[in-house]
Amino acid sequence: MISYLAELTIVTAIGLFAGSFLYVVALSIPDFKKILIGRSACPLCRKQLKWYELIPIFSYIIQFGKCRNCSKKISTQYFWVELATAFVYGLTYAVMQPILLWWQMIILLVILSLWVVIYLYDAKTMYIFDHALYASFVLTVLWQLSRGVAFLSTAVLAAIIAAAILFVLRFIASRLVKQEAMGVGDIYIGAMIGLLVGLPHIYVAIFLSFIIGSLMGIIVLLRTSGRKNKYTSIPFAPALILGGFVSLLYGQQIVNWYLGYYI
Repeated sequence: MISYLAELTIVTAIGLFAGSFLYVVALSIPDFKKILIGRSACPLCRKQLKWYELIPIFSYIIQFGKCRNCSKKISTQYFWVELATAFVYGLTYAVMQPILLWWQMIILLVILSLWVVIYLYDAKTMYIFDHALYASFVLTVLWQLSRGVAFLSTAVLAAIIAAAILFVLRFIASRLVKQEAMGVGDIYIGAMIGLLVGLPHIYVAIFLSFIIGSLMGIIVLLRTSGRKNKYTSIPFAPALILGGFVSLLYGQQIVNWYLGYYI
């Protein structure tokens, strides 16, 4: 029988390869033909990569972050996305494994993989990848239903509450700055997160997402200081997804801490 540590190592290793694939997916949207039938190649010289050049993280380190053919530097984003996805897989398994069946864990990891694609695509283009969003909604409904009707009903309520909160905040913020302050897609992202984390964790997710979004905004403002444009747009879906992920794993602990500390 495989030990818990071995299981965790295997899941984390799968996360490394998943991260490599998901990053390519995010870069290749909407050219799905390239993803399905195309061969992996250097993004700079288009030289097809051999199998030993496709091992996540290790290939990047061994090649010193350069293409073996053209010797040009490969973006460090490959490295960090692979590492981050492995962390997501490993941490999710470590926290959720005691309360989920193995097939429920697989569905959850697939949902989080879709979140990774949405995160990367929105960070790159400031647009929401609809297909990943729709797939996440469907899989999340199935996942919650597998846990019981009560879980699904509270999850649907959490999705409605999240969408309502973000809609109101979008309306108010847009009136204050006299331009669109939040994309409509972000409201759907909030509903998607609410559907997964449920109540009361959705409140934690939204609160954390605004803290994370504010920190991102400060970093962007510092980098763009001196420019003439008064308002600088930043993608908000990554902040929502990060807040949702933390809430999924530690939402109850945060709620318990808050209630115990302030009440």
